[in-house]
Amino acid sequence: MGKRADKLRELSKKAPKKKREPLLKFWGRIFKKILMIFLFTVYLVVGLVSTSIWAKAAVFRALDTNQMLGRLDHYRHTSKYFDAVFMFDIQKTERAKEIIEFLEDIAHEIEPVFYFQIAKRYEELGMMEDAVFWHLLGSYRMRFDAQRCEGLPDFQGVEYYVRFYTTPKLAIFMAQDIDRMERVFNRVMDWDYENPPQTLPVYYCRLARQFLYRHIPEFTGFPIPQDQWQDLYTAYRIYVMSTFIPSLRGQEVEPASILRMVEEGIFRLEEEMPLDENVETPEAELEDTPREEDMP
Repeated sequence: MGKRADKLRELSKKAPKKKREPLLKFWGRIFKKILMIFLFTVYLVVGLVSTSIWAKAAVFRALDTNQMLGRLDHYRHTSKYFDAVFMFDIQKTERAKEIIEFLEDIAHEIEPVFYFQIAKRYEELGMMEDAVFWHLLGSYRMRFDAQRCEGLPDFQGVEYYVRFYTTPKLAIFMAQDIDRMERVFNRVMDWDYENPPQTLPVYYCRLARQFLYRHIPEFTGFPIPQDQWQDLYTAYRIYVMSTFIPSLRGQEVEPASILRMVEEGIFRLEEEMPLDENVETPEAELEDTPREEDMP
């Protein structure tokens, strides 16, 4: 036994010793493992989100008109405008006429985000002048809603939304003929006169506060007092009517703060453009608007 143990000891001494792993190599292996776990997590999350969107798209495409109306009412009441817009955005071109008829019938009582859906469907049908009409109307009405948000610093959110739905084909059509654009713009103003706004600006104030202007304390995410809406609407309409066509024709137009003009009495409004008298601001709706402490 003694000789055998000595022999084993001798062999162990002659065996090559295991080198210690360099520190840099050790941390490199740890980093690779962490990176692989991170990438796998991202892959898993993206897969779950994609599956969820695919499932939701399949459900939305299977809805008939009455079911879409019910969902639309629910989403508007709960301020889930991403779902509401996605419900129409995901529909196939074959349903373009159906969507146009559905939304046009209730256009006077829904938010302008949905006007861009009507414009999109008219464009799919090749009816470009009607597409421009609803595109302009959506832009015009959304800017009015932005005007009604307290402390809003600019209209960047509106510009993002308008550009998102301005396809190259639509942009080219609008730029080709200024006289045609003036004709379409006059249609927009006529429609606006016959269908004064019935919707609240809460949806836009909330989205702008949550996604664009959280860093600006002055922007509360609440609408301005409702007693200012009528003068603001009239002043805004007069300003747009007096500046839109000149700007199209290359004339320099001075930017203006419509709200400041109304507050300072700069506008002497000869014509009152009445807002719908049935529009009321539900207290519960305003209470749901995100406050600073509620922001995630």
